Amino acid sequence: MMDWIRDLSERHERLKTRIHNFRLPIKNRFLFNLVRVGYFATPVVVGCWVMTLTGASQRARDATDPNNREDVARMLGLKTLDGKPLTHTQQQDSANTGKS
Repeated sequence: MMDWIRDLSERHERLKTRIHNFRLPIKNRFLFNLVRVGYFATPVVVGCWVMTLTGASQRARDATDPNNREDVARMLGLKTLDGKPLTHTQQQDSANTGKS
């Protein structure tokens, strides 16, 4: 049993070495540039897709929307925004707690 595992491990190492040592030169300049663009664009596209999937991009847009700044400040628990008190937030807090 141990010999079989050792043999499997050695074959796996040989396969990894063979794969990582493989080189295929791209002599066509257009194809070479296309591969470079693909290597650059793939992480960007996948990153955008993940941001869309998780909703992080919408939260980022909400946080930078000038019409939504008071809501974001309220979510963060802030009482002032740009040095001015959030009167809208204070009114909502008193309405929610029943105090005036």
